[in-house]
Amino acid sequence: MKIEYTTGCTLDCIEVEGEPFQDLSATQLQDLKEKLLGHLYYALKSEDDLQELLRWTVDMCGKSEHLSLCEQCGDDVYKTTLII
Repeated sequence: MKIEYTTGCTLDCIEVEGEPFQDLSATQLQDLKEKLLGHLYYALKSEDDLQELLRWTVDMCGKSEHLSLCEQCGDDVYKTTLII
């Protein structure tokens, strides 16, 4: 399955097998999910790769809560939790 991501200027497009992502059917989306997850399983070569994928997944799918405000730098501290 060929997936292409094109970006630049005002263009931001994902195509799957030459078809725009937004035009994929429910069946095509399900097939894409299955193939993508299978690919990720074998593509993760190191613990660093897995950790980066975990960060992204928790950030995208988890629930965030504000914990505090750092007194030294003023930055907000958040914890994001994902239960799978």
